Amino acid sequence: MKKEKADWGVALQMNWFDTSDSECYSYTHDIEYGPVGTCDHEGKATTDIETLGILVTVGPTVDMGSWKLYGGALYHLLTSDYNYTENETWEDTEGESGWWICKDSGDTETSSFGG
Repeated sequence: MKKEKADWGVALQMNWFDTSDSECYSYTHDIEYGPVGTCDHEGKATTDIETLGILVTVGPTVDMGSWKLYGGALYHLLTSDYNYTENETWEDTEGESGWWICKDSGDTETSSFGG
């Protein structure tokens, strides 16, 4: 019986990346307006990033002897989420103080087909 040279091949690949980074900071600067003095700042910034990539292929695979040649379709999906938060408090030499919060986020999703 003769062996077939072509067969079907399937591949699935998944990559996942999830990270978080935080930074605490403190600094003092001279006040450039109003009464003469300094202003002290303290804060924390946090960044979170999560990414998922999936690659799926299916198609014929031809036996070339010592190696195999794949010739089919593929689908690639990439998604990503991003979140940033920063909290800061401040106080100047006149006793004035305050705080603020900064938030930013975003996401992306892209997909492609190929062969």
